[in-house]
Amino acid sequence: MISRAEARELVEVAINETDWNWPTKPVQVIYDEFTVEQPWGWVFYHASDPEFLVHGRDPGPQENLPYRVNKETGEIRQAEPETDIAAW
Repeated sequence: MISRAEARELVEVAINETDWNWPTKPVQVIYDEFTVEQPWGWVFYHASDPEFLVHGRDPGPQENLPYRVNKETGEIRQAEPETDIAAW
């Protein structure tokens, strides 16, 4: 079993991996105030670091697909478009 802090670290690494198709990708940050705890684990929302505004604005975490982490296995998965997060 992993802790919330360990799960957060997994997501932080995943969201900041090098993207060869997006060489100017800004630093991504997790918005802890949007993190949702479920019996099976957590849902983490992220967005560009506010210091690196996209088109002059912060897109906010609601515009990115969140990641979920299973607390029993440590499995990390990004949501697919149109995923019902509440159904996770």
